[in-house]
Amino acid sequence: MIDLCQKQIVTGTSLFCITDALAVHNPQATSPQETYDKQGYILSHRGYPENYTTSINSSLIISGLQPQQIVRVKFMEFELYFRSRYPGCDYDYLHITGSGGRTFCSDPTYQPDIDEWYEFTAADSQLKFQFITNEYSTTAKGFYLQYEGKST
Repeated sequence: MIDLCQKQIVTGTSLFCITDALAVHNPQATSPQETYDKQGYILSHRGYPENYTTSINSSLIISGLQPQQIVRVKFMEFELYFRSRYPGCDYDYLHITGSGGRTFCSDPTYQPDIDEWYEFTAADSQLKFQFITNEYSTTAKGFYLQYEGKST
């Protein structure tokens, strides 16, 4: 997966991957003029696809967005620790802030659909991704996602 990265930024135990394309055409766009001026990939942690460690509290921010810019997120893979005895996202989760902010975890109610686009609206010209894992010994593979900031 790391081969997709043209630039890598390590923050905490997460790896942030960015492509350098400034205007990326989406061949599946509804309009021929629809382009994406920010595009990249995020891996949950440095060792991905090996299991992540415990006690991660890592935040990544996509900045430089236009006010109220739409950012689409698509999960390529998603596997976080989950205890079925305790429903919800109390253990390991990814929270994406902004208008339309959402928390994703492996609870079937909150688990993302793979290869489906989710839309978020940038707040204060940025979108924040926060990955939290519990302090217990059980871990999982993590996640790999793609994002695109739609031009306004």
